[in-house]
Amino acid sequence: MSQATASCTYVLDPDHPQSWGGEPDDACYVDEEILNDAGVWTCPHAAEAQEDKCIFHLPVEEKDDADVVAAFLDAVETAADKTESDAQRRGVEFLGAEFGTFDIGTTSTTVPHAHFTGADFRGDADFESITFAGPAAFSMVEFGGKAASRDVTFNDEASFTPSQFHAAATF
Repeated sequence: MSQATASCTYVLDPDHPQSWGGEPDDACYVDEEILNDAGVWTCPHAAEAQEDKCIFHLPVEEKDDADVVAAFLDAVETAADKTESDAQRRGVEFLGAEFGTFDIGTTSTTVPHAHFTGADFRGDADFESITFAGPAAFSMVEFGGKAASRDVTFNDEASFTPSQFHAAATF
């Protein structure tokens, strides 16, 4: 994908289910601690060139799966290098993200913590060899393909409420 230029315009508003793929009577399971003063979550990632959204919020059809995984790994590495806790926390937030096939491969990766709340993994999702050092929120996530977590380590709480798995899940 092209070089990123501006801020992503994606906003998750717990009071507006259409912003997180919910129905009018659904509960939003987003951690209130990650909402801003207006009570919403705004994407911290840069928008792609000529786009208003980041690589994680662009429709799956408009991006390459390998580019998305590379951007994820870059965001994790950048967050791990940050010393300011807010910058570190925000860099590994992927709320409402749209993924096709997500395959980390055998790359050993440590994620300080992560929020995938409301994300949609349309293809297979393989989190092999990832260590989640802090909390990992997978609330309201839709797994359309197989979900594999061989050799994944959760060193803190991992939440999958109320996520949906539409194919085999291996932990």
